[in-house]
Amino acid sequence: MPHRMVLALALIAAATTPVPALADKAAAGACANGLSPDARLIYEEAYPGVAAGGDLVGTIRQAATGLVKGGRIPRNSARSAAQEAGACLKRL
Repeated sequence: MPHRMVLALALIAAATTPVPALADKAAAGACANGLSPDARLIYEEAYPGVAAGGDLVGTIRQAATGLVKGGRIPRNSARSAAQEAGACLKRL
């Protein structure tokens, strides 16, 4: 009987022990502060989708494409800006 009580207490302790979040929003935000203006736009556009657990590459691609089509970033810098933004977004 005592071993069951010990097991129960161990399970309760494990269930109530705080676990750090897998996502590190602070590190991603600090990284984003150093982004180029175009990369920052992509980061801000893609952040909600990535933070919600969306596909990193697909979300960034969609954000960059929309910004290029909308004339907010030039096409010739979109790839490098997307890679730059992705380096920060993957920290989420």
